[in-house]
Amino acid sequence: TDVNSTVLITSTATNQTLDSFPNTQYHSAQYNFTMNAGTDWQTTQVSLIQDGIGNVYITEYGLVYTSNILATFSSSVVSGNVWLNITPTFAATTIKMYRVTLK
Repeated sequence: TDVNSTVLITSTATNQTLDSFPNTQYHSAQYNFTMNAGTDWQTTQVSLIQDGIGNVYITEYGLVYTSNILATFSSSVVSGNVWLNITPTFAATTIKMYRVTLK
């Protein structure tokens, strides 16, 4: 499935949920991001895969940014859902996200 969305993050709290999907429905996801905070911009890609028994593996690649890295990513499996979490550098960060999930 494809997901295309824009999110405004308004806090620098750690591990904010950015996206989730059922771990029984999909095993992998690829994300493309473009982020903006003030005059700073970032684009990056994140891939993750989960094994169906509670483990998730994540990597980020293709990171390009203007002055500051705007966010870091993490992932976990909680209550049968795979969670993609974000920790933004700045409180007012706009994130454009495109997700592709595969079984």
